[in-house]
Amino acid sequence: MRQWETFQRLNHLKRWEASILNQDDEATWLSLRLQIEASIFHQPLYSDPDRRRCLRVPCSLGMRYDASGQVDARTIINLGEGGCFVMTQRPLSPGEPLVLEIFAPEFACRGIAARVAWIETDEQAPNRGMGLAFLGPTPEQRSALEALIDKLVRIRMGFMAPFFSCRSR
Repeated sequence: MRQWETFQRLNHLKRWEASILNQDDEATWLSLRLQIEASIFHQPLYSDPDRRRCLRVPCSLGMRYDASGQVDARTIINLGEGGCFVMTQRPLSPGEPLVLEIFAPEFACRGIAARVAWIETDEQAPNRGMGLAFLGPTPEQRSALEALIDKLVRIRMGFMAPFFSCRSR
């Protein structure tokens, strides 16, 4: 729990007051992020630890998106402050803008602007779909995302009981 609390403190400074982090704090933040992700995903995630700027957490959350009038509902399988990965057999094109809403108990976040950052279409890949990058979430959306990620991490690390995932209706 102490590891998570230290990470949260540094993460808050990194997100809101980046100039405050010194080189040692930045190194501690990265080390803790990698340790937490390895713990909650049960494996190291990538060979390039600097690839991502945000912690991400595995989940199974319902979502709905609207891309140029095309509305669809899918499942988010990992979520971070900067974006998410959505499982789909028919991903949108990279760069395509969309607006999404995420469904979880005690959580409502609608109207999040995003764009398709990358897609995975390889039939041999364990998860086919699209990586979405959030585009300037409002302070309210950012706070809601941070609270949801905090809850998901606490569940994954065994600090609190899980909730059931919600699917879009």
